Parts: sequence; C-alpha cells; structure tokens
Amino acid sequence: KKLVQQKTKGTVFYDSVLFGLLLISYPFYWLILNIITSIFIDNFYIRISFLVMPILAWICMVWKDALTLTIKGIITKN
Repeated sequence: KKLVQQKTKGTVFYDSVLFGLLLISYPFYWLILNIITSIFIDNFYIRISFLVMPILAWICMVWKDALTLTIKGIITKN
C-alpha cells in the first residue's frame, strides 16, 4: 500500500494501481497459502477447503446479488 502511495503521489490513479496490484498478487498469495497449508496440515478436508476458497467466494457474491434482487422485487411488489 505504501509503495502504491509513493508511486501515485499527486495523481488520481491510486485506486486503479492498487486494484491492479491486488489482482496480480492474489493468485501468488493464494498459491503460497496452499503450499504452506499442505506442508503443515495433513487433513484432506482442510486442503480441499483452501483449494476451493476462490470458487466459494464467487458463489457467495453471486448468491448475495441474487438475494438482493429478490428482496428488491418483493419490496416493489408490495
């Protein structure tokens, strides 16, 4: 975060650069977390849960959007 602040000081691109940096660094962070987990934890179910974390996060976001649209539809009908 500090690196991005230094590089974008005085410009309006702070949010864009921070988002891009996080988008690029997340897969590496996720991979390192999975490697460390597989080394220290010998439980199959915990390993699988770490592997499917991104998919579960995406499902949660889709479900939340669908729930919000459903609630808005119910409110507008009444």
